[in-house]
Amino acid sequence: MSYIYKSIFFAILFTSNTLFTAIGVGVSVEGVLDSELPSIETLYPNGGEVFTFGDNIDVSWTATDSSFGETPIKIYFSYDGVTYQDSTDFEENDGAYSWQVPDEPTNSANIFIFAVDEFGNMAYDYSDSLFSIQGTYYIWHVAIWGSDETGEGTEINPFATICYIIV
Repeated sequence: MSYIYKSIFFAILFTSNTLFTAIGVGVSVEGVLDSELPSIETLYPNGGEVFTFGDNIDVSWTATDSSFGETPIKIYFSYDGVTYQDSTDFEENDGAYSWQVPDEPTNSANIFIFAVDEFGNMAYDYSDSLFSIQGTYYIWHVAIWGSDETGEGTEINPFATICYIIV
């Protein structure tokens, strides 16, 4: 819904109990004040996915509003399902953001996508459920059989050390 007004400057501060803050600021065009909220939906990841450290994935969403500016989308990531990190600059509403999965092993990852229009109207969506990130784990095995001609161990350190990398 739009209302007729003189030019108005406004700022809106949005704070959630998940420890992040977003600010929407705008100046209305003289004669118009937009009060309609954007519509946004997180498409991917949306819960249940399993990613591995280093994967490149396309975070995707749909968002609509008649008053979006050039960069109305902000994306936050959580690795514990509770606190969110301010992970991106404001992004274009092109429906995709290329994200390299960090080495943050968890079964409690979540994504929060926030949209704000030029009039400060805001909407957001979370992943429908948690997703997982598998990290790189190292298992060290020290063999007690000592050094031999195969190169397992040395005279200084006669124990063979084997590293298994589990991804």
